[in-house]
Amino acid sequence: MAEHSRVGKERLKALMHNTKMLTKDLGTVLVGHEAVKEGLIDHLGGMKDALACLYRLAEEHKKR
Repeated sequence: MAEHSRVGKERLKALMHNTKMLTKDLGTVLVGHEAVKEGLIDHLGGMKDALACLYRLAEEHKKR
C-alpha cells in the first residue's frame, strides 16, 4: 500500500498497528480528509470526480 500512496511505510505501519481506537482491536479508521491528510488517497469525491480525473490523466499520458 505504501508504494501506491504518499504515506510513508513507517507511518502506514503505525496506523495499522494502532490499538487506541475503540472501534477496532488493531488499526486506524480514517475518514475523508483524514485519509487525504495522511497521504493514503489524493482526493475526495464520487464516481463522477474519479472518472473526470481518469480521463484527464489519460489525456496527459497521451501527450507524453
